[in-house]
Amino acid sequence: MKVKFRRLSLEMIEASDQLQHWINQFRPEQRTIAIELLLKLRFVSRDTYSEWLKTKLSEIEPGICAVYAVSKIDNSYNCLWDENGNTIRRPSHSLGSEDLVNSVVANLKRGNAWYLDHAGLPELRRLRVRNVVLIDDSMGSGQRVASYIGLAMNNKTFQSWWSFGWIQLLVITFCTTAEGKQFVTRSTPGSDHAVRKFPRSKKIDFHGHYVLNQDLSERWGSQYHKILADRT
Repeated sequence: MKVKFRRLSLEMIEASDQLQHWINQFRPEQRTIAIELLLKLRFVSRDTYSEWLKTKLSEIEPGICAVYAVSKIDNSYNCLWDENGNTIRRPSHSLGSEDLVNSVVANLKRGNAWYLDHAGLPELRRLRVRNVVLIDDSMGSGQRVASYIGLAMNNKTFQSWWSFGWIQLLVITFCTTAEGKQFVTRSTPGSDHAVRKFPRSKKIDFHGHYVLNQDLSERWGSQYHKILADRT
């Protein structure tokens, strides 16, 4: 699926009171750099992201898959499931991009019984689910995704399924980094030692649309560091 990004123009920046207020927080000699930062931004509409996500989910090999929207879990929880194997409750308040992911998953489930929405362990066992899909809008350092996987692995049953190679993790993020993928893989239990029957890196896969360039000047402009250094 071809995704079209939206960008700000100088005219749009000049006409926006909010953007002008943001620019004016900088010293006069820094404002040109701030404008350059704004011109580097790329925007993806909710509809575009939703269609892209539906397309990626439809590309998963046939079979039942359990889909989870990655989120930051309250510190009072140390596992993704309770003592009965039920997925812990999600907050009732708005969760931003996670709400959009949940909406897409719910719509897909209505039209296709292959998708399980935040399934508990009893359902995963009964239906012999092999593909566990974790969805996030973006992944930078990889810490949020790694923490979410860590909560799942804190259950002995789920970790045993993972160890025996019965579970395949698929991480779907629209925007990602190579460093984030590496961090998530390293943080997930297991080993890539040659003697392992099910190497860790073979059981986790990443699907995305846009990989961020490691060169920050490419992403934020050649002088971005002048603002960064001044505000740290």
